[in-house]
Amino acid sequence: MRRFLWYIAKALQMLGLLIVLMGILIALSNPLGETEFRAETRNAIIGVVVFGVGWLMERKTGGR
Repeated sequence: MRRFLWYIAKALQMLGLLIVLMGILIALSNPLGETEFRAETRNAIIGVVVFGVGWLMERKTGGR
């Protein structure tokens, strides 16, 4: 069960990084748009939260 939770935690970390990357790509597509800035900020916050949940899960399971 611990190994399964570890894989879930790693998947959440990867998902968080992908969400942040998506926000960066949105910002680079049109650097002067305010709508893109809001989307980038929202994606950055959501990505950090998702990554943080995965990181905390990994710590709780005791690593690999």
